[in-house]
Amino acid sequence: MRHGTTSQQLGNVLSKDKDIVKVGYIKRSGILSGGYDICEWATRNWVSSNCPGWQEGTPIIIDNDGNVTTGNSTGSSL
Repeated sequence: MRHGTTSQQLGNVLSKDKDIVKVGYIKRSGILSGGYDICEWATRNWVSSNCPGWQEGTPIIIDNDGNVTTGNSTGSSL
């Protein structure tokens, strides 16, 4: 018997919390599993402090140096 939570179960719980928003995806690829997306989540407090002009549905981009910018919405919701 396995213990723990699947990524889908965790995503369902996070999406129902009003204080947490999905801010983007990370694309991953594996030799055995192929490609898959990992959702990135943040608290509304963090988003408002670090991205003052952010609108829900717009991705947040953090580069390797830790610089935070907001991307353009592509019409699809995060």
